[in-house]
Amino acid sequence: MNKQLLILITPFLLLAIVLIGCTTPTDDNNSYQTSIILDDDLFQNASRDPYKINNIGLERDILEINVSFSGGCEEHEFSLFEDSSFKESLSVQIEAVLSHNDNDDPCDGIYTEELTFDLSPLKEKWQKAYQKNSGTIIIWLEGVEESLSYEF
Repeated sequence: MNKQLLILITPFLLLAIVLIGCTTPTDDNNSYQTSIILDDDLFQNASRDPYKINNIGLERDILEINVSFSGGCEEHEFSLFEDSSFKESLSVQIEAVLSHNDNDDPCDGIYTEELTFDLSPLKEKWQKAYQKNSGTIIIWLEGVEESLSYEF
């Protein structure tokens, strides 16, 4: 390659490398899946940095939560914690909280994510406690006015 040509295109190559390496959070409904965590202490002490639940739904054992929050400079962490004691009623009930840790993000962009949580550990706990394979658990998610009926 010609030395003059190399000198001419080097700044453009460096700029392309920098631009390709830069990433910013996007509003593209990032999704990840984790399991519900059954722990009283974590439920009580869950980080409750601000967020807004836009929509919730159940698909078999998967709880889907569409959530909006402000940020853009730090990674945000979401977990779902359950108060591990069943509340006895016609269908047993539990309380759950979506924990949000914004890692002290100072930015104020608005982002939306589709979070998914596997409820299988909750189902297995119920099956072990009641010695049955199928049933219903009513889930009261903090910040949501209506309960969810988890049937399996």
